[in-house]
Amino acid sequence: MPDHAPGSVADRSALLRGQLSGARSETRSGRRLAQSQAANVLVAATLHAAARRERGMELTGLEQRLTDQLATLFGEEQVAEFGRIYQEPASRAGITSLFPDVVAERSLEQGLDAEDVAAWLPSVQAEVAALPYVRQVSVEELDQGVLTGEEEVVVVTAPPTAGTEFEIDAINEVRVRFVKFRCDRRSTELGSDEIYWGTGAASELQPQIVMLTPEYRSISTGTVKHFSPNAWFFKGPAESYIAGHIQCWEADPGGNNFNKVRQVLADAARQCAIWAVEFGISYEAALAGLTAATAALVNWILGFNKDDLVKEMTVAWSRDALVRMSQTNGGQSELVFDGGSGGKHTLTIEVTFGPVIATALRHSLYYAGVWSKQVEIPQLISGSTRPSMAVGPNARGVDALYAVYRQAGGKVTMGIYDSESWSLPRPITDPNGNPIYSEFDPSIVSYDGKSMVIWVLRDPQNAGRHHTRSQFIDLATGKLYGPMASIQDSPIAAVTPIVHKGSLWRIGPRRSNGVEGEDVSVNHYNSSTNAWTWEAARLKIPTYLPVAAASFQERLWIFYRENNGASQGFRAMSSPDGQTWRTETLPTLMGRNSAALPPSATVATQGVYSNPQPRLFVAYASTTLPHRMTAWSFDGSTWTQSDSVTHSDGLGPWSPFLHEHAGNLHMLFNMNDEFHYRQTLMMNSDGTVRGIPHVPNDGRQLFRLISLSDGSPAIRAEQSNLLLTMNSDGTVRGLPHEPYNYGQIVEVITLSDGKKAFRASHGSDLLLTMNADGTVRGVPYQPNNFGQGFDLVPQPNGSHVFFNGYGR
Repeated sequence: MPDHAPGSVADRSALLRGQLSGARSETRSGRRLAQSQAANVLVAATLHAAARRERGMELTGLEQRLTDQLATLFGEEQVAEFGRIYQEPASRAGITSLFPDVVAERSLEQGLDAEDVAAWLPSVQAEVAALPYVRQVSVEELDQGVLTGEEEVVVVTAPPTAGTEFEIDAINEVRVRFVKFRCDRRSTELGSDEIYWGTGAASELQPQIVMLTPEYRSISTGTVKHFSPNAWFFKGPAESYIAGHIQCWEADPGGNNFNKVRQVLADAARQCAIWAVEFGISYEAALAGLTAATAALVNWILGFNKDDLVKEMTVAWSRDALVRMSQTNGGQSELVFDGGSGGKHTLTIEVTFGPVIATALRHSLYYAGVWSKQVEIPQLISGSTRPSMAVGPNARGVDALYAVYRQAGGKVTMGIYDSESWSLPRPITDPNGNPIYSEFDPSIVSYDGKSMVIWVLRDPQNAGRHHTRSQFIDLATGKLYGPMASIQDSPIAAVTPIVHKGSLWRIGPRRSNGVEGEDVSVNHYNSSTNAWTWEAARLKIPTYLPVAAASFQERLWIFYRENNGASQGFRAMSSPDGQTWRTETLPTLMGRNSAALPPSATVATQGVYSNPQPRLFVAYASTTLPHRMTAWSFDGSTWTQSDSVTHSDGLGPWSPFLHEHAGNLHMLFNMNDEFHYRQTLMMNSDGTVRGIPHVPNDGRQLFRLISLSDGSPAIRAEQSNLLLTMNSDGTVRGLPHEPYNYGQIVEVITLSDGKKAFRASHGSDLLLTMNADGTVRGVPYQPNNFGQGFDLVPQPNGSHVFFNGYGR
C-alpha cells in the first residue's frame, strides 16, 4: 500500500528537510522527486513561492495559487515553515540536485509566473519524454491495450482530423465520461476493498469542476462497478486538448476524517489542469512536459498526507485523439491503474461529442386544450436541463412570471415576462451583489407572500457531497436577502420545491450510504427557524433525475422517470402529509418514449367556458419524431393527452417547466438545436445570401475582409469572388465589384457587448441581420436584435467564417 506519511507540522517539516538534504529518500514521493529535475518545476515553484510568502513579498499569480492551495491543505503555519526550510543552507544541496535551474538559480527577489514556465518547458522536452513513468501513445496503441498500469503520465495523440472522415465540427463540445471500472487484482489487505475515484480536468477553453465518486464497496478480483450517468471527467469546449488528473483511492476506515484532504487533493488536480490554460500550451510536445510537471506536483503533495491512494495518473488527450476515439470502439477505451499491493483496476471511459447545452429558451401557452406555437426568447440563453418559474409582483406591483435558470457556466439568472414580452437576462446576486452559481438547475418558488430561490453547491469540506441552499429574493433587484437556509443532504440532481397545504417542501434524488440513484428525499421547510428539516420521508425510487411535484386535491404528487425507464413509462406517488405515501396509477402511455430527462408538473385552472376546475398537468420531452413536448392533464378521474410539436428533425427539446400565470398555463424549455441559433453566413455563386448550419470546408461560408482601391472596407466571398452588397432597401446579395455601388462598402464594427456587426456605409447605417430562419436583411440597429451580432472566426487560409454570435 502507499506510504502513510505523518500528519503534524513537525513531521511534514522533517519529511521536507529529508527530501532537500540531498540524501537518498526511502519514501515514494522522495524517490519520484529524484527521477527528474525538469518534471519537478512546479514543486520547486511551490517551495520558492512559500519562501517569498514567508518573507511577505508580493507574489505572482502562479505563486499565489500554489501557496494558497498548500495553505488550504496544511495551514498557514505549515506554508511558512516550508518557506523557511527552503531558505536553510542545508537545503541547498537538495534544491540544486532535485529542481531545474529555472527555479533553483532564481533569487527570492525574483518571482516565477506561468509565462516563465511556458517559455522554459520546450528546452527540457527530451528529458521529460525519457522518464520511465511518462508514456505518449497513439489512439491505435491505446486500443491495443499497451498501457501496463504503471504509467503516471499518459499523453494520447493522433494525426490531424480536419478534412478526413473523422472530422467533427469545432462547435461541438467534448464529453468524457467514466463508464465503469473492473478490479483486475484486489489489494493484499484483509477483506474486500472499498474504492472511489477523484478527478479534475480542463481544456484550454474551460476549467472544469472536480469529480469525487461515491465509495464502491465489496470490491474483489473480477468485480465490475458502473458509474452513474453524470460521472463526467470533462464536459465542455476544447479546441486543442484536455488534461487532468485521476486518482483511485481505497476508502480509509476512518470514515469522514480525511474528507477535507480528499477535497483539496481533488481541487489540486483541477488547478493543475487549469495551469495548462495559463501556460498557453498549444502543441503536443510541450503539453507532455506540462502534464509530467503537474503529475509530479500532485504526487509530491500526496506524500505529505496520510492517505490510502491506490494509484494516480495525469492524462492528456489532443482534440484530434478525442475525435478519433469517439468514433472507435463505440467511443470507449481503457486506462489501467496498477497500485501494486494496493490493487489493480481498469477504468473504462467514453468519449463523445455534442452541441453545447446552452440554448435560447422557448415559450408556449396552453388554452382550451391546445398548445400555442413556441416563441423563441433569444436573449435568455440557458444552460439548464429544466428551467423554473414562479409568479410575483414586478416593479409596478403587477404580477409577472419569473423564470430562473442556469447559464452555461452555472451562473443563476432570471428573466421576467409581463404578459407581453420577456425582459433581458438579469443575474441573481447574493446580498453583497455577487452572482451566485449552482451545480444543478436552480428553482424559484412563491411561498408565504415572498419568493425563494433554491440552488445546489458542492460541500466546501467534501467535494463528494453537495448541499442545498435557499434564500428569499427581492424580485425588483434580483438580490437575495435575509438568512440563508442550508442543508447538507447530498442531492445528485436539481431539487424540486412545492407548496402543499401552506407548507413548503423540497424533493429530489440523493446519495444515500454512498449509493446514487436509489433514494428520493422529502424535506420540509420550517419558517420559524428558517431551516430545512431532515427527511420527512425517504422514498425508495430508482432515479438519477429530478422529480416533478404538484399539490392536487389535498395530496402531494410526485412524478418520476425510473432509470432506463423509457419503455415502461412514468411512475407516480402521492401523500396527504409528505410522510405517508401511496403509488398512483398512470396511463400506460404516459412517459413512454420519453427522453432521459426530468418531467414537470403543476396545477392550473382550465375551461373558462365549460366546467372550470383545477387540473393536474404533467409534461415531458418525447423522443418520438417529429420532436414534441407531451403533456397530460388530470381532472381527478380521467387523464387526457395533448402534444406540442417542437421540431421536425435534428436534436430534440430539453425538459419543460409548467406554471400558471394570468389565466394561462405556460411552458418554458430549451431546444437542443445547435444550428437553429448558431448559423453561419453563406453566399452562393448566384449571389444569394443566407444563414445555414456550419459545414467544414464549405467554400461558400468563407469570406475575406478586404480594402477596395480607394481604401474603403468590403467583404468578399472566397468561392465566388462576389462582394457582399447591402442595398438601401435592406436587401442583401453578392455582386461583382461596381465602383459606384456604395452598398458594397461594408465595415466591421464592435457592438456594446463585444460582438461584431457589419454596417453599410451608404448613409443608411443598416446592419446585416440574420434571422432565426436563415434569412438575411439590412436592418437599423436594434439593441435587442440578437441576429445583428456575429463572431468572426479566422481560418488557416486567412479567410473568416461569420457565426451568428448569439445562441450556442
